Amino acid sequence: YSPHNNNYYFSISNKNIGLKVTTTANRPLSQIIIWGCQNTLCPEPYIKVEAAPQESFSWDIDYHFSPNA
Repeated sequence: YSPHNNNYYFSISNKNIGLKVTTTANRPLSQIIIWGCQNTLCPEPYIKVEAAPQESFSWDIDYHFSPNA
């Protein structure tokens, strides 16, 4: 990973149902954990939060659902 926002872009596709979700954010990705069970796959992306006490910190995450190409 790098400290740049452009590394926070990934897609997960389900070829069986023909759908894809693409995820982007305005903060760098620090790590990703993927868990699943019989019929669920869930990526859990994390960002590094750097905020002093009483300081606000915000970020945006976008999920785009589309047909799997």
